[in-house]
Amino acid sequence: MSTISGTAATPHYLLLEANIPIGPSVNFPSSAGNSVVVYGFSGKPSYDHFIASSDRDLRPYPLTQGFLNRHAADDSTDLNLVIVDAMDFDQQNLVAVTMKAALKAHQDSAPQLDPRSRLYLQSQSGVYHLTESPQSEIAEGRKSWISAL
Repeated sequence: MSTISGTAATPHYLLLEANIPIGPSVNFPSSAGNSVVVYGFSGKPSYDHFIASSDRDLRPYPLTQGFLNRHAADDSTDLNLVIVDAMDFDQQNLVAVTMKAALKAHQDSAPQLDPRSRLYLQSQSGVYHLTESPQSEIAEGRKSWISAL
């Protein structure tokens, strides 16, 4: 699988509402387990732009390595994503990185990372659909390993 063209700024904040991290509703495949998606922001300008479009009581909170560690297990089937610098709640296309990639970017102090997932809003349902997924790459690797036996 190829990386989505371009790079995304490393997210440093997640979005809280009533002290709970929030993200968009996403229609995941059943193999994705108990996946978590949160809105993440690289800085205050991105966050300010996002909340300007909402009357909800939202606030940024540091996206810590502890939070990312809890959601970035290697052996998990969960597909945990950070939406990077969304403009508003109804944005048609979103770019996301895995929490594992965000954790590595934090550990390496990398200013940018390669997004691996894109989500598209289905206007009728109001739910996002994942079009590219790092899990599909992992699954393909497992299939080729098993077929080599």
